[in-house]
Formats: sequence, C-alpha cells, structure tokens
Amino acid sequence: MIREFKNRFIQGSFLTIIWLMILISLTFGTQKIELNYFWRIIRIAMMTGGLFSVMYTYIWNYGTWTALVNITVTSLVNFFAGILAIYTFSRDLFGIIMPYWWMILTLTVVLHIVIFYFWSRYQNGKLASELNSKKVSQ
Repeated sequence: MIREFKNRFIQGSFLTIIWLMILISLTFGTQKIELNYFWRIIRIAMMTGGLFSVMYTYIWNYGTWTALVNITVTSLVNFFAGILAIYTFSRDLFGIIMPYWWMILTLTVVLHIVIFYFWSRYQNGKLASELNSKKVSQ
C-alpha cells in the first residue's frame, strides 16, 4: 500500500507540474519568470500530489468513515489546499478570488456530494459483479 501511495504521489505531482507549465506557457507566453517561481510550482505539485493521489485514494478506497465525514473532510481539505495553491501561485489572483470564497466552498461541497454518490454506485456495481461471478463459478 505504501508503494502504491508513493507511486501515485510521484505521478500526481509530475502531472501537476506539466499541467501548470502548460497553463503558465499559455497565460504568460514569452514573459520571463524568475527561477524561484519554479519552487512555487513544485510546492503546488506536492500539495496536489498529496491531496489527490494520497489522501483521496486512502479516504475513498480504504477509509471506513461515513459518507458525511468523507464528504466533509475531503471538501474542506480540498478547499483550503486550493486556496493555498492559488496563494502560492499568485497573490494577485488570490486577492481577486477571495471575495468569492463562499461560492467556491459551496461548489466544492456540491461536487464532492455528487461525485461521492456516483463513485459509491460504481463501487457497489463492481462489488456486485465480483460477487455474482464468484457465485456463478462455484
């Protein structure tokens, strides 16, 4: 399990770096960026890798909390990590979006609720298929 989390973290962080480099290339174009800015990108990638590749994998696949606790924890951690990532990326952008923090939080909670129930339905269907195939083969 540790190896799985480590591999997911590295993959998630790497893909985040690629994604951010594409966004920066599209938005800043030929503008020069200080070398220290790449450390910000690495910090954002590490937060994203930890959040989506480790925390989400553990909570949604291995955790035993109730649906309400899963949704609450993942929504809040996702919201605060997103705000921190935006602050790390650009303090100007952070200042622009902060008046809308409550809308971002609401959207985050609603999307987590929807995704949780679709994920649960998918997992239950997969488990039912496995159980039915074992029952037939016996």
